[in-house]
Amino acid sequence: MKRVKYLILAAVILAAAAYFVYVNISLGEIRVIMLDPGHGATDNGCSYFGINEKDINYDIALRIKGQLEQLGYKVIFTHDDKEYISPHGRAKLANRKGVDLYISIHQNAAENSDAKGIETWFSVRNPHSKRLAEAIQTSLVDNTRAEDRGVKVTASLVVVRETKMPSVLIECGFLSNLHERESLADENYRQVIAESIAQAVDDFANK
Repeated sequence: MKRVKYLILAAVILAAAAYFVYVNISLGEIRVIMLDPGHGATDNGCSYFGINEKDINYDIALRIKGQLEQLGYKVIFTHDDKEYISPHGRAKLANRKGVDLYISIHQNAAENSDAKGIETWFSVRNPHSKRLAEAIQTSLVDNTRAEDRGVKVTASLVVVRETKMPSVLIECGFLSNLHERESLADENYRQVIAESIAQAVDDFANK
């Protein structure tokens, strides 16, 4: 009986040690980042007064790419806005490419036009995703002064649930809100968003 107890205890210790190693794996080796401009091609996403979500998403992603490449990262896109790729297809692409981080860019919308702010979603599938989401959310709110809607966990968003690497989905603002729509239509504001995300990613990768 004692032998069985010792074997169980040993198994628990080994499992805990394995989890500790996994959670504390060096993030300094992050070199390849996949950016996912939400929607795209025939899918406009939400649209208000001629401003399409897919166009805002793609422009911000391009700006993030430029910032990350200046910091020495390799950046891959999920699509080039010419052909629509499903969320499952995007997640499979990220897993097949073996990228180190996955970041999906979106804009929000609501029936209540007063709804506003930034929120960042993650899945508990990867233990590092929450910390990445927190770093990005903090950086965005600090630099844009937008309302902080917080970091949120999801089990339904395919692109963060099915990707194997640390991954987040960022809702950068509400196109249904007049003030935020005007801000997001401003390239200077989109540049602030891009720089904030890129800096947060770099900080995350080097801690």
